[in-house]
Parts: sequence; structure tokens; C-alpha cells
Amino acid sequence: MSYTRWSTSNWYSFYNNSSEEDSLKEEQVLSLWHVSDKKDYTYAELQSMGKGKLHTLYPEATDEDILEAMDIIARFKKDVCDEFESIF
Repeated sequence: MSYTRWSTSNWYSFYNNSSEEDSLKEEQVLSLWHVSDKKDYTYAELQSMGKGKLHTLYPEATDEDILEAMDIIARFKKDVCDEFESIF
């Protein structure tokens, strides 16, 4: 599932689902690619992600880009939670 694309954003971001059927919630991956750098994060890594850390990881990102990234991360975390809640 894609959250943003290059055509409308400085981010290309998507739920980079694990192909393993028995993968854990904490192992789910968000690909959060900025025009300046491409990085992937697990659900577990994103639990401590904030604006300051994003500015450090993506120094060329604008404040607006960082706010958009925070929204992307929130949507991804919700999708992961929804997916894993539906399993049980």
C-alpha cells in the first residue's frame, strides 16, 4: 500500500509488507523515501520516531516534509495495528 508518491510529494512511502506469513507486528516495514534519501523502518523502530529524529535522518527535508512524514508514520502504524488486530 502506498501512502505518498513522487508526483504529489517529496516522499515516496509505502507499507513494505513482509512476505513471511508468520511475521511479527514489530517486523512490519515502512519504506519512507525522501527525494534526498531512501530509508526503511520497522514498526518497532518507528515507536520512538519524532520530528527531531526525522530532521536528523533527513537533513534536507523541510519542516513541511517532516510534518507529512509524521502523518505517514501515523497512518502506517494504524494500518499495522488494524491488520494484526484482525488476525486475532
